[in-house]
Amino acid sequence: MFGNVGLPPWRIDLVFLHRITGQTIYPKALPTWSNAFLGNACTGSTGGGCTDGTPFYTGIAGEPALYQTGAGTTTVNITKISVLNPQGLPATGWEAVGVDAESTDNNEWISFTANEPVTILPNGESIDTPTDPVGNACNSGADLTYSNPVPLSSPTTYYTVTCDGVTTSTVKTGTPMVYAVTPTTFSSSFYGDSLEAMAFGLLLS
Repeated sequence: MFGNVGLPPWRIDLVFLHRITGQTIYPKALPTWSNAFLGNACTGSTGGGCTDGTPFYTGIAGEPALYQTGAGTTTVNITKISVLNPQGLPATGWEAVGVDAESTDNNEWISFTANEPVTILPNGESIDTPTDPVGNACNSGADLTYSNPVPLSSPTTYYTVTCDGVTTSTVKTGTPMVYAVTPTTFSSSFYGDSLEAMAFGLLLS
């Protein structure tokens, strides 16, 4: 399926093809679930009235997440990605971003793959550390795994990043986010034992 998204106020156009296989998904506003980290009012939120923590990407308009309708595995393949400037020419200085838009818990996982190296994008929260950029998600970063190494890269970089989920005693204090610099293909596969979701976006500089 073909997609063309205009991004005001810069008048940047994102053009791509996408194919979805596996468990059905549908567009969903953020937060997708009351205890999801992305788009929630604050860390520790239970869907409203929370008093502690820091808001995380709140106020995003529309329905940017792709949310499963039931348990199972979904793969979203985005191909032939191009970003065009206002003159209709290929833009530079952008990154494709993928993010867990729900809460990856026990027996669940989410992975991101691109044709350019995929790198973890730290949440930027005060609890982040160099070895744990995702709060208590992905077993506090211990279950973030990297695969498909880029040949001859030094230091080694990878085409795939995966988060294996662990249910926490408290709600999530982070979420896995990744980016790839100007890829032409970007995909996410995810398994929800209950439900799972992802979102795709751009970083512009």
